[in-house]
Amino acid sequence: VSDPLSEPALPAGGQDPSRSGVPSKSAGKPVVTEIQGGWNYLVVATLPWKEATEAGQYLAKHGYPALVQPKNKVDPSRAAANNTPCEVVLLSGYAPGAFREAQKEREALMTNIKGLGRRWRVENKRAPSDFSDAFWKKF
Repeated sequence: VSDPLSEPALPAGGQDPSRSGVPSKSAGKPVVTEIQGGWNYLVVATLPWKEATEAGQYLAKHGYPALVQPKNKVDPSRAAANNTPCEVVLLSGYAPGAFREAQKEREALMTNIKGLGRRWRVENKRAPSDFSDAFWKKF
């Protein structure tokens, strides 16, 4: 069994967000495809793999590249088969020293993501989340 933290998790939809043609809402920040240890990221939702992938694709479609990764240490290749609980994580993170300084930016991002989640629920009654439980997490 491999450690999912030792291998990069797949971006939502299995695509590299830097090649998806979707502009990042985090202007001025480089688009990354993996989570950097010690940085803070917005976990938008924790959902079964299938629904997490749908949420990640919706976020990417609206300019917020996201990563879907198993919540617990499991073999990433088995996450889909077992519909493992996964975190949907925005790929725009904050370095440890910049997290506090960016409070207003982080609050605006949280507001935008929650609004996008409500919009998703309006557009799709079967949407598995409205992103209202989003939280910051240090990886």
